[in-house]
Amino acid sequence: MPCLVADVPSPPENITIDGVWSRGISLTWTSSKTDGNSLITEYIIQFWKESYGTTTSSPDSSIHGDMTTSTTNARMNQEEVSSSVTSHVITDSLSPGSLYSLRMMGKNTYGRGPSSPVVRFVTKSEPPSSPPTDVSAESMKSTVIVIKWKPPPRNEWNGPLKGYRVGYQTMSSASSTLSSFTEQESNLVEESWSSSLVSSTQDPLLMYSMKEVPASMISTEEYQLILTGLSKATTYSVIVQAFNDAGEGPFSHPVILTTSFNGKTQWHYVLNRYKKCIRSPLVYSIQFLCIRYSSCVFDTVLLT
Repeated sequence: MPCLVADVPSPPENITIDGVWSRGISLTWTSSKTDGNSLITEYIIQFWKESYGTTTSSPDSSIHGDMTTSTTNARMNQEEVSSSVTSHVITDSLSPGSLYSLRMMGKNTYGRGPSSPVVRFVTKSEPPSSPPTDVSAESMKSTVIVIKWKPPPRNEWNGPLKGYRVGYQTMSSASSTLSSFTEQESNLVEESWSSSLVSSTQDPLLMYSMKEVPASMISTEEYQLILTGLSKATTYSVIVQAFNDAGEGPFSHPVILTTSFNGKTQWHYVLNRYKKCIRSPLVYSIQFLCIRYSSCVFDTVLLT
């Protein structure tokens, strides 16, 4: 009488990624060739996120996307399906714009069998979820502003970043504004300034002049843009957003700064011009204003 040897099953074959979305996929396969002389009870699908590698215009046929992989850098995900099915949909377990590896194996009474060859795929991108970080701006000369920022958090890219859009617009000329102040109006300065901040974020693409800066794949790189030909002694609002193939992410909170006047801060110029004709209470009010916004002016304010 022949003796049957029981063993674990062989892996499923012909694993194919049929559909790819930003947060899910559909896949099909054919059943294991051998069941190890024991009924296959389920198929196990394992998948994990790979770290970004280099881009290529001619990806390997097993990779559904435009990126290759370098090292594995994520936890293992696992789903079990009945041995009677040959297709499955993975939903809400994937991240947008990410490279994944997937493999399958069969399981019977004697345990899990060997895994199938790995199949790789790239999920569809979504617009970045967060704005750039550490956005700052500094007036280097009376007509020059230097803007610096860092990329959004790496897990908020939702796909390879293509670049950044830097917006800037004129808010006011402080010298002309302060020259018209009365003592009674001085307490309205901060309220007026706050209203300008609110209005500047309502429709940034229409209100701001925009410049684009190409992105790098280095997630810690600091970017810099130098704006020239600006107006002296003028207040500007600066915003930055990241974008990828799927669209634009949110804008950063506006950074407000004032260009200098002949090498001095705008507030220096204004106070030196008007200090002799301004009564004491207004000088105190302007002093408060300068201290309140000194972090945006980027220069030390001296009331002399």
